[in-house]
Amino acid sequence: MKFYDDPTQVKFYDVHSKHYTGGIACGGYIICGCCGGIIAITAILKHAPEGIEPIIDLKWIDISNEIAGEVI
Repeated sequence: MKFYDDPTQVKFYDVHSKHYTGGIACGGYIICGCCGGIIAITAILKHAPEGIEPIIDLKWIDISNEIAGEVI
């Protein structure tokens, strides 16, 4: 099982929508960046289609400007 000691930005394959969705992985769970739901990593690994990388680790992206706007 994949386990994250530190919060990590990831993309995970969503079998219901059949595409990757962004989120934050921490411990054995991922917080979905779309709906805010909490998904067990074991469920993602169990249901991922063969030949698909179920979870892809990403580098953190600075979104401070998106949250706070321009700081003067």
